[in-house]
Amino acid sequence: MAKGNLAAGTADFMLWAERGQEFLASLQMRVNEPSKERQMRDFRMKEVLALTGLKHHAWRSWIAANIPGPAGEVRLTLEQVHQFMSDHDRRPSRPEGAEPIRLGVATLKGGAAKTITCLHLAHAFAIQGYRVLLIDGDPQGTLTNLCGIRSETVAPENTLAAVFDRVDSPDLFDVPALHPQKTHIDGLDFIPATLQMINSDFTIGAAFMNPRNRTVAQRFYTVLDDELKRVEKDYDIILMDTSPSFSYVGLSLMWAAHGLVIPMQPSLPDYRATLDFAQMFGENMGYIEQAARVTREWNPVAVVHTRVDNSPKAEQTTELVRRFSVNTFFEHRLDVHIPHSQAVISSTSQFRSVYEMKGGEVRKVRDSFDALANRVLAAIHDVWGSQVNAAPETVAAP
Repeated sequence: MAKGNLAAGTADFMLWAERGQEFLASLQMRVNEPSKERQMRDFRMKEVLALTGLKHHAWRSWIAANIPGPAGEVRLTLEQVHQFMSDHDRRPSRPEGAEPIRLGVATLKGGAAKTITCLHLAHAFAIQGYRVLLIDGDPQGTLTNLCGIRSETVAPENTLAAVFDRVDSPDLFDVPALHPQKTHIDGLDFIPATLQMINSDFTIGAAFMNPRNRTVAQRFYTVLDDELKRVEKDYDIILMDTSPSFSYVGLSLMWAAHGLVIPMQPSLPDYRATLDFAQMFGENMGYIEQAARVTREWNPVAVVHTRVDNSPKAEQTTELVRRFSVNTFFEHRLDVHIPHSQAVISSTSQFRSVYEMKGGEVRKVRDSFDALANRVLAAIHDVWGSQVNAAPETVAAP
């Protein structure tokens, strides 16, 4: 067959990938200039006092004791902000007797801002002082790239692949597989992703065919849950960006999650896709419940509208889908939303969240993410409160 103008072979696809990765690598180096290392922005007095609920005198006395120079002109690093919180007993954490909570951010439809929502929730929680572990569970590695790491440079053993690839080597289960790495944001650790994580699904599928490993393969959904128990004691909140699929790895992530955040644009196609997600989630988790002989509950589960177009032109459709959402998901559809914003597009184009940027428009969008984070945190604290109340009382020894 004669080769047409738009014909392409496997070599062309490989060339496109290689060329594009070079462009992205060059862009990432430029946006990280001049230090070549990611740095979190500094914080003004007004923002620090808003985070802590403290007054000016607390700021002035702390600055005088810790940082030379006029108190009103000082800006703090996030590490210093957290120290300020700790010194005034204002740094939050899960209460004693409560368990770390794992939140999966999940949806089926692309363009719903799943990864962007996950990134911004992680940054918001960490800035407020919580100890956060962020996990990229999507082989595409978009979250990894937004965190300033080129996903194609990540070794599979530093990703979730190290957890799932042991299904065909059960003797390795006693060896810790997760190795969270520090980020440039104080209180936030990260586990990146790479495209090679796709192989984990093939590994699990092949294990089902191997009589020696079939028993382990049949419990694939517990592999991540068990591994997270090794590291979660060091954190308050674990956020997991899931792949937009119900693969073996995706199912394991959703089973390991204690709660879910489901982003949805207020459009009819996105509403329909969210219903499809709900059906597939219910069916697939139901199969696993039968296999495990347990009944699960995810708490909190929150549906949040993202990329909301507030223009008059979109108002009718937006309002219709919001009404459908309330009547479908009831209280699970949160009363906060994330607007469609050029500030988000601009910040992610620089491989950053709006929390790392400056400017008036950025602050407005940051307020929206703060509102979402605080609403989710309120639900998390309800869970923690129930755990503490349900814990058996300890009687002091005489």
